Amino acid sequence: MIDMTNYMMNNVNNLNVENERISYQLSTGKALENGSDDSVLYARILDIEDDMRVYGGLKTQIEKTTAQNNVSDSTMDEIKSSIDLIKLDLMKTLNSGMDESSILAVATNIEGLRENLITLVNTQSNGEYIFAGSDTTVQTFAKDDSFKLNGKVDFGGDAILRKVAVEPNTYRERGITALDIMMYNADTAGAGKELKFTEQERIIDENSKEWKITDTLTVGGTFEAGDKFNVTVAGATVSVDAITDNATTAKAIKDAINNNTTMSKTVIATLDASSNIIISAKTGGNTFITTVETTQSDETAADTQTFGIANHTKIRQFDKNGVLENPLVEMTVASDNKTPATYTTEAIASGSTRFLEAKHNFFDDLNIMINTIRGYSTNEDGTKGNELNSTARDTLLRSSLENTSNQYNASNIGHAELGGRNNIFNISLERINAKTVHFNILMQDVGSADMSKLAMESKSLEMTYQALYSTVSKMHSLSLLNYLK
Repeated sequence: MIDMTNYMMNNVNNLNVENERISYQLSTGKALENGSDDSVLYARILDIEDDMRVYGGLKTQIEKTTAQNNVSDSTMDEIKSSIDLIKLDLMKTLNSGMDESSILAVATNIEGLRENLITLVNTQSNGEYIFAGSDTTVQTFAKDDSFKLNGKVDFGGDAILRKVAVEPNTYRERGITALDIMMYNADTAGAGKELKFTEQERIIDENSKEWKITDTLTVGGTFEAGDKFNVTVAGATVSVDAITDNATTAKAIKDAINNNTTMSKTVIATLDASSNIIISAKTGGNTFITTVETTQSDETAADTQTFGIANHTKIRQFDKNGVLENPLVEMTVASDNKTPATYTTEAIASGSTRFLEAKHNFFDDLNIMINTIRGYSTNEDGTKGNELNSTARDTLLRSSLENTSNQYNASNIGHAELGGRNNIFNISLERINAKTVHFNILMQDVGSADMSKLAMESKSLEMTYQALYSTVSKMHSLSLLNYLK
């Protein structure tokens, strides 16, 4: 009898466990309460849940990007409209029937449009400057401290677009930078061609990295004492005796040239990787560079070096943080003798994939435009210059009209590129939504309890409980105690 009782209690406990399982599945809709219930199924559920979290995060990120893209798109519409209005105003100034007061009113109107453009290119979305490039915390365009005098509005960003994940380990570039919408190409150069640019223009290569005119690099080295150098700058010559080493000699050359009354140059003397002395001097707005070889074997030998346009400075590649990318990645450039100086690079090697663009700041054009409409030339530093006669003014206005057309075309191309990138994210969002729905359905199939099966199991459990308790009741009625009664 005791054994039978234990047997019955064990059956009741098993039924209670089964009842807890069925109750949990009915209340939560989940197939498993504990991973140990079915380790294979539990592993599949964890894998699906991980995919759902990944794609949920991607969806949130793409939705945020899409919102920023929509802001960029609408802002580009306004920017192009403003540039188009500037173009129409310029055409009015070239109308011979306009009186002087009406022409001056155009300058005031363009000033207002310039302010609108500054506001538009500095548009923010979710706390980010959408046209700034890789660092969206940096203001895209900022007014110079002397803006009222020189009209300078400087670009503080770069050409590198931020990338957003559209799939695990798959990224796409987002938006466009102000280099595409407010800085048009003054010149471009590919394999076998030279690039012309001014100091105010920014050079961008095919990888969106920037190239800048740099000072010569300073490295260590040794020098033979007693070597004598005759250094000629702009027709004036000084003699320099080497002291004990390269660094000391470089300083002696610098001091000798700077102290010479017939030269009066600002000179930098440094060393290159081959221990040769690099001398650079700035004169008339142009920087000239020459190299003094330090390999003389005769201590009395004189080496005459002449500064010239052919031996100008170099442009070097920088990364997005403004750090010199690689000293060996460089190009020699030469300058003309005009003001402002125009630089010309050496020809890009034939067969090279390098492609350079000289980006011109349209805000500089706007400043010249406003000064011209008011009848004044513009100095190299952007300040107002001398009065213009009508012929000179018309010539400059026609040039401004051409530059405005160039900028409108550049903005239009940039807007088209933005549309293409935006479309990629729209398609990606649709794909992510489809995958999210797929994973939800898969989770229902794999991880959800079968309600029909649970209903039958629940009814079966109820009948088993009834049968068990009925058996216990009958066993109780058959007990010896009841028989003795």
